[in-house]
Amino acid sequence: MFHSGFTSTCFRLRTLSLRFFNVASFNISRILPQLPSLEDLHLEIRAMDRLSLPSQTIRKLKLIIIGADDPKFDSLAFSLPSLESLHLETRGPFSFSAHCPIHGEFPLLKKTVIILDEVHAPDAAAVMRLLHSISHVQELSLHVKEEKYPIPSPILLEPGKPVPNFPMLKHLDVSLCFHDRNFDAIIMVLRNCPALESLKLVHKIPKFTDWAQGRKRKDWRSELPRNADGNRRYAYFTNLHLGKNRKEFMKFLAKKCTFMLRAKNLDV
Repeated sequence: MFHSGFTSTCFRLRTLSLRFFNVASFNISRILPQLPSLEDLHLEIRAMDRLSLPSQTIRKLKLIIIGADDPKFDSLAFSLPSLESLHLETRGPFSFSAHCPIHGEFPLLKKTVIILDEVHAPDAAAVMRLLHSISHVQELSLHVKEEKYPIPSPILLEPGKPVPNFPMLKHLDVSLCFHDRNFDAIIMVLRNCPALESLKLVHKIPKFTDWAQGRKRKDWRSELPRNADGNRRYAYFTNLHLGKNRKEFMKFLAKKCTFMLRAKNLDV
């Protein structure tokens, strides 16, 4: 992919954009440490078994992963101690292996945008590991397009596993299908966001086919509380550091996690 003199001619390179469909993980992990001035990387690749991105200097990363026929990530690792802004996006169908390790080393990360396309229920564990790896961010935008099944399943968090803490998170924007499983999960996450100042939740309605008619369609409806406009399509809170607004937010958090409670009762 790169000729032998690439790093010597690009010693002062600060911005790099690679939009190749196939980028070998070995070449990327080998070339990045040889670019000591690189600060901004835009990488668009086809999904592969594993991906490693090591760099001491990159401050801004936009990574777009394009799904193939049946790819599964076995490993996803970031070693980016200077990273401040991350945009991670997937396009098309692909999934994470059941025990895919996601390692993120970016202590200076402040702002993160995550866009996940066609997420399946088995991907919940990998999504949770990804959230754990960025738990120190101040701004988070999470947009998930859920793959449709006859019965909705939690995809945001893995049931029975620890919920990530976001001690410094100030601004959160989530677009998701807020059926009862996912709504319970977001309530659990919000309880671990003590510094939150603004919150935006937008219900994304899946595109239904013949299998999801009548009552099955109702299983996917929004569980967000009815807002001032009289609908449950979104919830928006601002200035949560103010007493009145914080009070309304706390009422929102008081919503019971109905699905989790039902599952617990069935186990008794």
